[in-house]
Amino acid sequence: MTPNDFADINAEKSVVGSLLQDSTCMAFLDMLTPEDYTCPEYAAIHQAAMRLRAKRIPVDTQTVLSELPPETHREMLMLMIEAIRYVPTTANAKHYAEIVRERSRRRAIKRICEQTIDSLGTEGADAAADTAMDALRAMAGGTSTRMTAAQVASETYDTLATIAEGKLPSIETPLCDLNTMMAGGLRKGELTILAAYTGQGKSALAQSILKKSAEDGYRGLLISREMSAFQYGLRAFSSICGIDSEKMLQAKKMDQEQWVAISDAAAKFSRLPIEFAFKAATIEDVRREVRSMRSIDLMVVDYIQILRANERFQNDNGRVSYISRILKEIAMDFKIPVLALSQFSRPQKGVVKRPQLSDLRDSGSLEQDADNVWLMWQPSGEQDPDTPDIYDGWYTSAQKQGERFLLLDVAKQRMGKIGTIGIGFSPKKMGFYSLEKGGRSV
Repeated sequence: MTPNDFADINAEKSVVGSLLQDSTCMAFLDMLTPEDYTCPEYAAIHQAAMRLRAKRIPVDTQTVLSELPPETHREMLMLMIEAIRYVPTTANAKHYAEIVRERSRRRAIKRICEQTIDSLGTEGADAAADTAMDALRAMAGGTSTRMTAAQVASETYDTLATIAEGKLPSIETPLCDLNTMMAGGLRKGELTILAAYTGQGKSALAQSILKKSAEDGYRGLLISREMSAFQYGLRAFSSICGIDSEKMLQAKKMDQEQWVAISDAAAKFSRLPIEFAFKAATIEDVRREVRSMRSIDLMVVDYIQILRANERFQNDNGRVSYISRILKEIAMDFKIPVLALSQFSRPQKGVVKRPQLSDLRDSGSLEQDADNVWLMWQPSGEQDPDTPDIYDGWYTSAQKQGERFLLLDVAKQRMGKIGTIGIGFSPKKMGFYSLEKGGRSV
């Protein structure tokens, strides 16, 4: 390959000339970053245009100059006039931008390959491959290691505008009260910890959230070393058709009508955009699974403490801290919500108490790394003093129906308030519903 295969200064000039004379070309600003240019002056003009767009100011030679140092005005004005004259028509602006982006990507791939070769002398092949794949994926996604204030301002403004239009940039759960408290649901780039004692339904709730998101059109990934494919499938069928999972295990006793319902449930479940990874034993495996997916909107991990790591640690606290940090990085790097399940430390025998953030098992870093922490627990009885007054009578009512009355504490929320909601859980049908609203969501 020749040097021209890695840079095209005329295409860069054409992009700048198009931006300066046609406002519709501003849409192409998101295709490129200042780092995509080989000419520093064109990169500065592009960056100035981004700041102007964030301020909602039209882009032309005079407004761009107002964003540049005064001592550069004469030189930059001549460059901009030359760029405008160079472009015969802005109709091909997208093509020019694609050329600039293509050359930039080639340069990036070349740098990654060179860095990977150099790293082989200091680290193992797997580590070098992981680093290279992460870099290649970041490049393929058009991401940069840095964002300007103008980019942050533009993204923030656009997100607020989306919320104002009623288009929530979050993934709803099947619990309307939880969605209200979370200002819509699970948000991109955030790590949410769902913690509970063993056998209290945290896996079932996570699966219900994943199923609801898939029904809404989001593509999900479930990482599990806790249960088998058959166990998850059985729970899914039960939640869809309403047949007790215990009855399904006694398949010989089911009638034709029940088999039809199960067949319909299987068909509905098979159409959901969910993928399962039952052999991802380490956090490094988890990262590879996410990376291998063409698109992903939500990841559920069941559960943190059971995952291993390739790194060696002196104790479980170090291992879990390392895992939680990588889960947070996955959420941010792939711009997806990550819902990770966790266990509480075992209470003293005979002691029943409301769980606290400090009860998260094996690591205080779970609380630090997580954007949100949900603590799910079952009150000790109808008179449990920690049960909010609005749920008086619900414990007894749930018991009579063979269901469970649970409380879910939003104990931490980086972008919102904390509080407690009551939820009902039907273990036989694997269904959850919000109590205050009365709407059953399975």
